[in-house]
Amino acid sequence: MSQMSGNDFMFEEPRSQSNTLGLVGFILAFCLSPIGLILSLIAMFKAPRGFAIAGVVVGLVGTALWVVVGGGIFFFAGVALKAKQVSDQLTMVQSALESAKTPDGAYPSDLSGVAAGADPWGNPLVYERTPDTKGYLLTSTGPDGKIDTADDIPTTEGLPADVNMALAIMGISGDFAGSMGGDKAGQAVQAGSRMLLLTLRLGAINENGADYPEKLDGLPGLSPKLLNDPWGTPLVYTRAADGKTFSLRSNGPDKQPGTADDIDSRQITGEFERARARARQTSGVGGGGGN
Repeated sequence: MSQMSGNDFMFEEPRSQSNTLGLVGFILAFCLSPIGLILSLIAMFKAPRGFAIAGVVVGLVGTALWVVVGGGIFFFAGVALKAKQVSDQLTMVQSALESAKTPDGAYPSDLSGVAAGADPWGNPLVYERTPDTKGYLLTSTGPDGKIDTADDIPTTEGLPADVNMALAIMGISGDFAGSMGGDKAGQAVQAGSRMLLLTLRLGAINENGADYPEKLDGLPGLSPKLLNDPWGTPLVYTRAADGKTFSLRSNGPDKQPGTADDIDSRQITGEFERARARARQTSGVGGGGGN
């Protein structure tokens, strides 16, 4: 029987350790962060952990970005959807009210003969006919279901669908502004909606070649509610001497003219035009009227 000499020995080549799951998780963390993060966390239970640790770090950062960006996209998509739904409803009711007018141009006293339905938040529309019966204020009370709050979405007769869409975006933004910046921020958006409706009414008068009126009181079909801001102060309207231009502003929460919280209609018009452009781009709403 032969024996192994002292110089004879068994040689085994050392194996290099690897963590394939950790490497895969690290790679995916750059492009599919949530998946890469999960795989890297699982890979932490096996050595070596270098790629797994790096994958967890990159995956956490990437996943946070996914949440922020994805949440933003989800939020604005939700706003666009709700705005489109309430805009379609307001435009439909406007058309029905036009059909229900009497020969002398009086609108119905209520919505009993109009299939108005509930707004996207399940609340009935609020219809307020003007004292002279020649106009109205039609309002979705928005997410909170309460009238005369920051998230109201008002419209009046004669406004086209894309204007209703922009007003809806402003109203939903008012709800967000109110939740983030308090009552004053939300009321500022509410003031903007009223001033915008007045500006559109005045613009329709001027489009027909007529001068702007000397005062707002007595304009046919104008809701008295639009003459005051949300803080209970009359809006300040000034017509130029030639009747071709005007200024419109709210004195803001402090109710004092010439202070930092004043709101000028020109600011609101700019925001409205941007909202109107977004409405056209995101929802395909055309400029045709609903009447």
